[in-house]
Amino acid sequence: MALLRLKMKKNLKMNKMKYLMTCLLAVCLLSPGAIAQDGKTLPVLNGNILTYNGQNLDLTAGMVSITLIGWSLPSSDIIVAEGTTEAQIGACRAALEKAGYAEIRIMTKEAFAAEKAAEKTAESGSPADAEADAAEMEQAVSAPVEGTIYDSVEVLPSLKNGEDFARWVAAHLKYPKEALEGGYQGRVMVRFVVTETGRVRQVKVLRGVEPSLDREAVRVISSSSGKWNPGTRDGKPVNTRYMIPVVFRPD
Repeated sequence: MALLRLKMKKNLKMNKMKYLMTCLLAVCLLSPGAIAQDGKTLPVLNGNILTYNGQNLDLTAGMVSITLIGWSLPSSDIIVAEGTTEAQIGACRAALEKAGYAEIRIMTKEAFAAEKAAEKTAESGSPADAEADAAEMEQAVSAPVEGTIYDSVEVLPSLKNGEDFARWVAAHLKYPKEALEGGYQGRVMVRFVVTETGRVRQVKVLRGVEPSLDREAVRVISSSSGKWNPGTRDGKPVNTRYMIPVVFRPD
């Protein structure tokens, strides 16, 4: 009987330890402190240690079977420290995939900085690009759509690059200065049509927040025109109505 009580105490202690470790992992991976997209606040992999928000997670400590509630980052990017081997990178990817994160990008700090610099250059563009964007936006808002528009299709429209559209929108939003200064934030509900050719048309704000935020929501949706695979019915591309909330929340 004494031996049985001893085993029960040992199991309770182990279960308590597993619970505490689970909480620690959840705090590490879900903390809002890592939302900023720069090399200082992104998770960093150094060997088998994943550092996140000032806390360390040993990926060899038997935690790979835990399924997390969700990773509240705009992207699943991880910076890899110098000296980390390909085997360790693979082990980290495998651990996180097992925890439910299939879209993991692991890159050096320099590669991440170069990517962000390229994005910034592309966003600034040239006057000719800005004029073309304005013309596309006008088309996206006012151009008619030929043929039937479907609310239900067998295969939904999707971005050609395979990226989740909500994530794409979040990455390409530019928070209007006047909205920031005025403290405006919220969700702009936008409806639009992805045509059978992958263009965006009939962009309309169904529920707005503030004029500058509403305009930016229309702009970013319009800028996705031509980047879509159309929805399909009976194996044929069709015009599909699409609706999405565009979320504005200052960092």
